[in-house]
Order: sequence, then structure tokens, then C-alpha cells
Amino acid sequence: MLNQAKKETPTVFISSTVEDLKSFRAAARDAATRAKFFPVMSEDFAAGNNPPLTECLKKVDGCDLLLVIVAHRYGWIPPDQPTDEEKSITWLECERALANGKAVLPFLVDPTLKWPEEEKEMYRLTKAMNEDRSTTELYNDVQNAIQNLKAFKEWLNQHKTRVLFSSESDLAMKILQSLHEWREEHADAYSAVTIEADPHHYLTQLHDECAHIDIRGLQVSSGKAYKFGIEELYIPLKTTGDVRQTTKGRKSGAALEPERRQELHEILQRQHVTVIGDPGAGKTTFLRRIVFALCQSLLNIEPAAAQTRLGLSKVPFPIFIRLGEFAAYLRDCGDAHKPVLATDPAWLAHFLVYKCKNMPGKLTCDFFQKKLLDGEALLLLDGLDEAPDRLMRERISALVRAAVAAYHKCSFVVTSRPLAYTGLAVLPDFAQYTIDSLDQASIEQFLWH
Repeated sequence: MLNQAKKETPTVFISSTVEDLKSFRAAARDAATRAKFFPVMSEDFAAGNNPPLTECLKKVDGCDLLLVIVAHRYGWIPPDQPTDEEKSITWLECERALANGKAVLPFLVDPTLKWPEEEKEMYRLTKAMNEDRSTTELYNDVQNAIQNLKAFKEWLNQHKTRVLFSSESDLAMKILQSLHEWREEHADAYSAVTIEADPHHYLTQLHDECAHIDIRGLQVSSGKAYKFGIEELYIPLKTTGDVRQTTKGRKSGAALEPERRQELHEILQRQHVTVIGDPGAGKTTFLRRIVFALCQSLLNIEPAAAQTRLGLSKVPFPIFIRLGEFAAYLRDCGDAHKPVLATDPAWLAHFLVYKCKNMPGKLTCDFFQKKLLDGEALLLLDGLDEAPDRLMRERISALVRAAVAAYHKCSFVVTSRPLAYTGLAVLPDFAQYTIDSLDQASIEQFLWH
């Protein structure tokens, strides 16, 4: 007997209130399309504000699954319900899908997210009171809607694990991930597809990780370190010239030009740089600030951040690696597909995939390798001194040298404490800058902040 042909494109019904969630519905539609699903939405129905209940449920019947987006409005209550209940059309659509044995994927707005007041049920009453036209009937209607919305959310929680979203892009990525998982669960009926890698969550996580500075000497009541916004507290670090050039000049007896102190971020104009500093000099904070600015530009949070804060006219893709973590990965990696050579630069891409393994977006070795080979990345390698011993430091340095040759279009910044940056761990072709001590004015500015 011939195997039944697999379907190419599942259909997904997108259910939600409409007027308050237009941009979120558009994000959901785009995510479904990108996941190779066919989205069915009320916007595509025949003209009319509220189509009949039977028509809506018929559309649900024709789909393979339903995803529902819920925020702070309850929505239209169809008058032609078979019972006296006041269920919204969204609630009835979800019930119909479950009754037919179809998956319902609920996405609820994060309750901590600041939401426009005019897009909440209570706003109807507030507006009416401000216009001196409130009535007991309107008050009761708003109260019922708020209570029904709460009951609907509780009902969803009983039937399915909810997913919280905080923005249109966050919703899109979570829908993409959920639809991909649904397709994998139904691989016997639907053809497998390849979803293009999306670095949004990678960049968002980097952005959030690097947004703050922990001050360990200051603690909140929980005993945790107090967090300051990195731009709120950061004091520009200074450096005085390339140590290598100064040393060569002195050895040759050549006349030396006066050394110019410069802000540390100016070294990003060089392609290969090491930053040397004592413990607490600010090496990690310096790299985190670079990552934060690049992510703000790439995520369109502050598009000009890379230019105004770092002086970069082009915005490279940030690859931020704590070398202590990388050393542990090199030592313990049990991946059957790992590189054979100890200093193969492909280890970098494998480590990045390992770090992203639980993250939506499906970033692969090929994705990172392409960024590296095309010269789109800025590699920020923090803490060579955090490798556990001399042999591991030397292995990582050799690996970095191999990466420079393989990814010759990319820029590299490596940080280390001075005592660890010796012997075979030194990167001979890298410009070397030492972080200057803070002057009195900078110290006072830091303490004032």
C-alpha cells in the first residue's frame, strides 16, 4: 500500500481581539507565514465588523490548529450563542478547536508590561466619566468584561501552558518556535521545512545581559548586588598608545612622538586589539558596553548607538565570549561533531550554538560561520586570564590566531590581566593597549553617579 502523501502547508487560525492588537496580529501572521503555515484571520473574512458566529467557527473547523493572543480586552460577545453564557468570540473559537481535537496555542501579554490605558477595558468607563456620560449600565458592562477576561485567561491556563510575550518581535519569535515544535510533533502528516535562522533572540539576550553593571559592594535587601544601567554608570576609560609600537621605538632608539591619551573605544578602529588591565580596571564592562550599543543599533532600539557611542559607521554583528566559559567547553565538550584539531577556529561557532541551544531562532554553526566568513562580526573575547592554566591559555591564543587567518575580514578584541598575557599566550599581530588608571575627575564622576 502506498504511503499517504504528506501535506505541505498546515493552516493556523489566529484568534484575538482585533482593534487593540493590530500590530501583534500582523506579527503573528508574518511568523506563521515564515514558519510555512497558512494563516487564517478575521481580516480576510467577508466585509462586516462582526461576522456571524457560525461563519467564524466554520473557519476554525477548516484549520489544523489555533493560536490565540490575549491582552487586556475581552472582545465581542456574539448574541447568537447556544447558551446564556457571555463568552467572547475568541473564547468560543478556542473551545471549538479543542472540541475538534485541535491544538490551541495561547500567547498572553506579560502582566508586568506597560500597556496603553486606552487599550484596556477600564478605559471605556474612564473616557465616559471624563465626558460626563457614564451610566450604571456601562459600569456593569465594563466590570463584566474585566471579570470574563480574567476567567478566560484562567480557562486557558487550565487547558494549555501559556506563553508570555512582551513585544511584537518577541511574540513573533515565540510563535515561530511554537509552530516549529507543532510541525515536528506532526511530522508523520506534514512535510518538514527549514526555517531561516533569526538572530533576534540572540541579540535580545545579549542586550539584556549587557544592559547593567553589578556593583557588588552595594546590595539590596535580598543580598544581591545592586544593578545600575550601563550607560547610567559607565565612565569612559582611557589608554595611551599601542604598547608594541612604543616598545619597538624605544628599542630602536628612534625619536618618539608624544603619547596621546585616547578614549578606549577609539581602539575599535583597529582590526586586531588586545586590552590589558588589572583586576577591576573595567575590561569586561568596556566589552559589555560595546555589545549593548551594537545590540541597540541592530534591534532598532537606538539605531545610532554604535555611531554616537563607539564611532562605528558600520554596525558589526556582536559575538561576545567569556573565555573562562569557552575554556570549560573546550575541555568538556562531548559533541560527536566537534572539530578534530584542538585549535580549529570552528570551535567558536560550535560554542555559540551550544550557548544558544535553548533559545528560539534555530541559530546553527552555518549561521555563525557565514557571519564570520563574510566579515560581518566583531569578536569580543573576554578574560584570557580566566582560562584555568597556562596550557589552556596558549591553546586559546593559538585558536584565536587561526581564527584571525580564517576570518580575516572580522575584527577581534581580546582582554586579559597583564600577568596572564605572557609567553605563547601573547598574540603577536595584535595591537596592545593598557587601560589607564582613572584620574581624580573620573573617580569623582563615578562616585557621583
